[in-house]
Amino acid sequence: MDVGFVFLTALALSMDIFAVSTVIGSFSKKINFKDLIIPLSFGVFHFIMLVIGYLLSTSFLDHMQGFDHWVAFGLLLFIGIRMILMSFSKEKEITIKWTEWKPLMLVSIATSIDALALGITFSIINIELWSSAIIVGLVVFMVGTFALFFGSKLKFKPKVSMLVGGIVLIGIGVKVLLGHVF
Repeated sequence: MDVGFVFLTALALSMDIFAVSTVIGSFSKKINFKDLIIPLSFGVFHFIMLVIGYLLSTSFLDHMQGFDHWVAFGLLLFIGIRMILMSFSKEKEITIKWTEWKPLMLVSIATSIDALALGITFSIINIELWSSAIIVGLVVFMVGTFALFFGSKLKFKPKVSMLVGGIVLIGIGVKVLLGHVF
């Protein structure tokens, strides 16, 4: 397994977590220990969704070997474009009690859908499941924790991180495609 590739992919995937956690952190002047449930939830949901995507894809992987690199490229391109478009959205932020279970679950699910597609992609390009899912979950947790504290100290524009994350994911998709075509 290429740990560097998985780590960089996890970093790119966690740019939306960085953005969300920075915004959530900016609502607080001080982060408490109980606030760590937020990045922990993000990491756990990313882990679970990556595993689900990976396991779902193995049931139809034998039928895709001739064009699997195109599927991986398409999924990463889709995620990257989606993140870039989200970085230009004009949505207004709403004050929410993020440690309550309902808003926390909703934002955790919404931000981890990309991990489902990443799990399919990892299956297609033969990245080992469990270690990669652990790496993604831990990276998401660490990035979320850092961003939570970062947001509480600074007034950062979180949409920039979405833009950068989208560009990185598209770059990874191009690397996968070029690795199979040439």
